[in-house]
Amino acid sequence: VKMLTGILHPTCGQVQVNGLSPARARRQVAQQIGVVFGQRTQLWWDLPTIDSFEILAAMYDVAPADYRRFMDEFTELLGLGEFLDTPARRLSLGQRMRADIAAALIHAPRVLFLDEPTIGLDILARDRIRGFLREEKARGVTIFMASHDLADLEIVADRVLLIHRGKILFDGTQSELRHQTGGELSSLEDMVKRFYREAEL
Repeated sequence: VKMLTGILHPTCGQVQVNGLSPARARRQVAQQIGVVFGQRTQLWWDLPTIDSFEILAAMYDVAPADYRRFMDEFTELLGLGEFLDTPARRLSLGQRMRADIAAALIHAPRVLFLDEPTIGLDILARDRIRGFLREEKARGVTIFMASHDLADLEIVADRVLLIHRGKILFDGTQSELRHQTGGELSSLEDMVKRFYREAEL
């Protein structure tokens, strides 16, 4: 994820996002992607959450009409209204994660990278974020998610990659994985468990 977002540069080979190298075209790629790392925030710690949104909108040169539309829509979808005037340092983990996801989408990126977006969240916060991600996927936003919680992945995963010790063991759709693991399993978690068990890993 860090290589795809331009934070780290590959030591060999190459990665591309929308045909661009994040290492060579960092600014152009940044305009097209949103990023959320579960353990880090892009909000200004001592500022009210709404101020962070306004700063980010200015940084990405978001038009005032687009920003108003974003605030109306995302305040409702993610329930931001209850803490817009609260400094980031006083937000609960679930509130901060909802605010970070909104912040990552403020400039209408084509690709959203999520690294453990529901880690440590309670059931209600997790469900709210999963519901929101379903909405974003339906709008056509490409969601690239790394997570140990397979219930998160099941929501967004058209394509599943299973990796063990740096080697790709499976690359295909959820239905292809279901077929490979016998066809009767319904949850992604059950399919992955059977896949690894049958691979004797």
